Order: sequence, then C-alpha cells, then structure tokens
Amino acid sequence: MRSFLLLLTFSVLAAPLQAAPRVKFPYEATIEAEEVYVRSGSGKQYYPTGKLRRGDTVVVHRPDPGGWFMIAPPAGSFSWVLGKHVQKTAANRGTITTNNVIVRVGSFESDIREVWQRKLAQDDVVRILDEKMLAPEKGSGPAELWYRIEPPRGEWRWIEGQAVAPPQSGERQPAEDPFDSTAVPDSSNSSGRPRRKSPPVQRAEDDSPSFEKPLKDSLDREYVAGDSASEAKPGGSLGTRPLVRKQMKSAGAKQAARKQDSILDDLDRLDARFSSILEKSPLEWDFDQL
Repeated sequence: MRSFLLLLTFSVLAAPLQAAPRVKFPYEATIEAEEVYVRSGSGKQYYPTGKLRRGDTVVVHRPDPGGWFMIAPPAGSFSWVLGKHVQKTAANRGTITTNNVIVRVGSFESDIREVWQRKLAQDDVVRILDEKMLAPEKGSGPAELWYRIEPPRGEWRWIEGQAVAPPQSGERQPAEDPFDSTAVPDSSNSSGRPRRKSPPVQRAEDDSPSFEKPLKDSLDREYVAGDSASEAKPGGSLGTRPLVRKQMKSAGAKQAARKQDSILDDLDRLDARFSSILEKSPLEWDFDQL
C-alpha cells in the first residue's frame, strides 16, 4: 500500500512537467479548410467581413470561447469612418478632427457597418482606401460621405478555430523562471534576466537541489573580495569564499532533505487513514476523508 501511494503521489507531482507546451501568441497559422468566413465578432451571428481559402495565412492573437480565434485583419479587410470627422491631407490619407470618432467594421458583401470596436481621437491619422456616399444606417435622411479606411490598430477579426492548422510544436513561451535548468544568467544582459541557451543543455544528475546550478554559475562571476567593498574587482576565482559556497550548498541540501521528510510524513498519515477505511465494511467506505 505504501508503494502504491508513493507512486500515485509522484505521478501527480510529475504531471505538470509532462503537460503540453504553451503556445506563444501571436503566431502565424495556415488555413486548412477549403474556405472560411472572416467575421466581425466571435460567432456566426456576426456578419462576415471577408473570406479565406486553403493555404492563406493569418496571425492568431488569442483563442476565444466557442472555438473562435481572434486574428489580425487579413489582407482585404477595411473599416468605415464618417467623412465629416476626417480632414483629408492626401489622396490616401486623412486626419481625425475630433475625439471619440467611432470606426465601424466593413464587410465585403455589403455596406453594412453595424459593428464597431475602436474610437479614434483628434489628430489620429487614417489611411483612406476609398470613399462612398451612404444612406444613414437608422432612420431616413440624405446620404453622407463615408471613408473606407485601413483597419486601425487594435481592431480584430474572427475565424473558426477548426479551420486553422495548429501551431508548430516548437513554438513555446520563453522561460520566465530564473531557476529554470535550461536558462543561465547572461552577464552581457543589462536587464539581469536569464536568457535561454540554444540548444538547451541536459542537466547532469547530482545530489544538488534544482536551484543550485544557476546559483553556482552566478557566484562564479561574483567579485573577488578585497580589503574593502571599494576594492572588489570583477573576474578571477572566488578567492577566500569557498567556505561560503560550501555552507550554501549544505544549507540547500538540508532544505531538500527536510522537504522530502515532510512528504514522507504526509504519506504515512495518508496511508494510516486509508488503512482505517479499509478495515470497515465496504458499504461504510468514505474516501472523502482522504
């Protein structure tokens, strides 16, 4: 029973290490479906803004509920802005003349422009693709000048995730853990954050805790102690400090040993509870006690 519980516990602890690598967003993906609509929102209730075909590429920025992917507006996407809020400065360029100007998402199928995501501020610059006189969306009235513009930064489109090829397995999040065994301090990096080796080096097996190797590497680059703090010099060996390193290594080993003893104590208590449950009639077994 003790062996079974030990195996179960270590399997649970090891599970996160075997999890699939996280995807780093954004990433470029290829359309696998014969054709797929690009939409103005994450659902089929949103009107289509364009259409992609097999082999086209998109930039995926995030997955959304319902199996939809938020993507950067693909080639051919456009938006609408009311002409009275734009001062045209060139044939294909204009400047917004007031604040809180709504930009509406355009469609390749019609002049629909119900969905909006962004507001522009005064002096924002827009790239004009075309212009058109359009009737008011609600009510009646004379036609108004609208500019068809390039989608502004921060405006998105959506496609069904099943139409997109999965990312390459090699695309991973950069290591943020300063004690990651595949990361080493970089003395040339002014930020002081570790950078990942390429290719990663397998860690040698030893009795040291996992945090000791990067700590050792950083200590190897410490200053050699002089007669005073102002006399410390970079480079060389640690001089008179091997005793400190030995003490740090010993402290780390003791900490790891205490942690292991604590785990074993917890397993003993779990084993005792499990045995006391098994001594009862099967109808009285209550594993919630564990």
